[in-house]
Amino acid sequence: MENEHKDKVAMATEVGRLLPETKEKVYFYSEVIEAEKTLIGQYEKRQSSIFVSKIQKAKDRVEIIRLKNGLIQKERVYKNYLERKDKYEKWLDEMSIEVENGFQDWDWARAEMANGDTSVVYDVRPKQGPGRVVAQRFSPDGSYTAFTAPVRHNLPSSGWRLSRGMCSESGQAPEVLSTLEDTPFYVRSLLRTQLLGENVTAVHESLDIPRLVSLPVRFMLPFRMPRRA
Repeated sequence: MENEHKDKVAMATEVGRLLPETKEKVYFYSEVIEAEKTLIGQYEKRQSSIFVSKIQKAKDRVEIIRLKNGLIQKERVYKNYLERKDKYEKWLDEMSIEVENGFQDWDWARAEMANGDTSVVYDVRPKQGPGRVVAQRFSPDGSYTAFTAPVRHNLPSSGWRLSRGMCSESGQAPEVLSTLEDTPFYVRSLLRTQLLGENVTAVHESLDIPRLVSLPVRFMLPFRMPRRA
């Protein structure tokens, strides 16, 4: 189970790092290949023209050969990038199914501490079984330590009536300073709360899985967040 988790973390890191670049390469090579095929077609048309000299036709044939040889390599590279893109997107689709089947909702928050450390709290509620809270404090050198998250408090619902919550040591609910993004299934906010004896400003996110996978939201996603080739 631990090895499986490590593999997923490694794959998630790879996808996050390489998928945007891979998409750009797929788009770039598809455009170049299409342009060079068009150019080859124009050169080939000139071969039958009576208005083009034999010398020019010979030069055009040389250029046709050069372009076709280059296309072989470009199409090979394009195919490799396309296969990598499909692999990454397939993995993302598989992970989305795991999220859909395994979780009800979760809250996540990140806060910078006075000494430059970063505290992160995950508050996860699966569809079955008890919820789980993971709280970690990360230092700039990469080291980290776990801490016990304080009591969770309910926050005011978002504009789309999305429930959200966050922990605080003050005994009172954290203050919502601003809502940065508000959608039917996801909300990101800026909060004022208390963690590890400090008053901190935290970036906070809430995600509602049943809403995310609902038919109305699925219908809207391609328009709001289209998947580019």
